[in-house]
Amino acid sequence: MLNIKKFAIAFVLPILAFGFNIYYNTNKSEIHTTNPNKQNNKYEILKEKCNSGDIKACLDSYPLKYKKPIQAKLNGKWGFIDKSGKFILDPIFDYTLGFSENIAGINLNEKWGFANKNGEIIINPIFDNISNFKENLASVNLNGKWGFIDKNGKFAIKPIFDKVYSFNQGIAKVKLNEKWGLMDKNGNFSSRT
Repeated sequence: MLNIKKFAIAFVLPILAFGFNIYYNTNKSEIHTTNPNKQNNKYEILKEKCNSGDIKACLDSYPLKYKKPIQAKLNGKWGFIDKSGKFILDPIFDYTLGFSENIAGINLNEKWGFANKNGEIIINPIFDNISNFKENLASVNLNGKWGFIDKNGKFAIKPIFDKVYSFNQGIAKVKLNEKWGLMDKNGNFSSRT
């Protein structure tokens, strides 16, 4: 029997912890931090310059402890830069998700796929929606249904679900035929009413 309370704590706390450090607003194409340097409106100026394509401003607007490649916008398109400001993934994408498990979500022509830190598209953008990789699986939406793929782009769990959450300690919360339940990485589903 799964300990639901333990699962909820393990699932919710990491999301909250990450959310307090940094979040990304795709609707406004802006990069935000929760602890900006407000002295003389420096942060607001950096944010405006970053959104205008000033790569150094993008670097300066991120927390120093954030070591992953940074999402940066240039000429209306998104890519990723390293700590030196060099593009490791060219700005050709309509949207991007941050790196997770060394893989980032990329959106091109209204479809989602994945790229690695070497700037290679490793899973073609064919999905309607995605989430980041967690525990070596990413949830993907194809034709209105959710499933999970591995890092090779193969379905580990076929897209049959109405809604899914990422795996945490080998368990994911999923919705199938209006019923919520828990599922393991083998696709074993136990419904809860």
